[in-house]
Amino acid sequence: MWRSGLTERQAFEAMRFFLESYVAREPPERRTSLEQLLRWTESDRMAPRRILHSGATGSTPSPSSHGRRLADNPGRPRTAARLIPPARTRTTGDVPVGDDVSMVVTIRPASVDDADAVGEVHVRAWQSAYRGVMPDDYLDGLQAQDHASRWRERLIASSSDGHLLVIVDDHRVVGFASLGPARDSDAACNLGQLYAINLDPAVWGRGLGRALLNVATDRLRELGYVEAVLWVVPDNPRARRLYESEGWDDNDLRRDDDVFGVVVSQMRYRRLLAEPSGQPDTTTE
Repeated sequence: MWRSGLTERQAFEAMRFFLESYVAREPPERRTSLEQLLRWTESDRMAPRRILHSGATGSTPSPSSHGRRLADNPGRPRTAARLIPPARTRTTGDVPVGDDVSMVVTIRPASVDDADAVGEVHVRAWQSAYRGVMPDDYLDGLQAQDHASRWRERLIASSSDGHLLVIVDDHRVVGFASLGPARDSDAACNLGQLYAINLDPAVWGRGLGRALLNVATDRLRELGYVEAVLWVVPDNPRARRLYESEGWDDNDLRRDDDVFGVVVSQMRYRRLLAEPSGQPDTTTE
């Protein structure tokens, strides 16, 4: 299903017009291969295929693949798929967006089996993002198994009110987002918080962080929170640009926080999730 507002036929005609225009501008020695691509596009349209999160075609997603299927496309501000809670037994339609429709990732609730991968991502992300902000000897001494143990304990604890999402690319966990009720002293019951969002540096720049942030924001909204906050290091411009582009605003609050034994300066961002009437705020979506 096309989520761009176009019918399949309209989308195909737009793509064909682009290809024909492109072929006309190419030198003769390159036109043969491009014309073959144009013919392939016409024939392939007659046999539509489902694009699955692994890039495979023609099969039905298994129940273990619950989650949100998102096409990776750094050029668009966000995707249109929605998070599916793990208790449901069907998935949303796969969303081909951008030039490469095979680039699809899955975002789903984490399981205990994900703890080791989350710990590894946690360490790699911190060692890259906080170099120059935290002491080098501290970052170099981080151990993935230590963080994995902490995440495993949280996932096992049935009384935990937090939520952990993971993003999976090519069957590998490459990022995570942790969220739940706000922990700040001024927090109201309808205030949620994005505790952490980390992405493996190997996949930075592909739009996966934006996709994960949008799913986490949607999840906070689904949990009934009217507003949400997050804390970010001021010297993390990459993260701040992402948050601000997705509607998070500087809340003019600063603090020095002890993060696993290291004191770090932080600033708070805030985002409206729903209007006072309870209607979702979609002004930035």
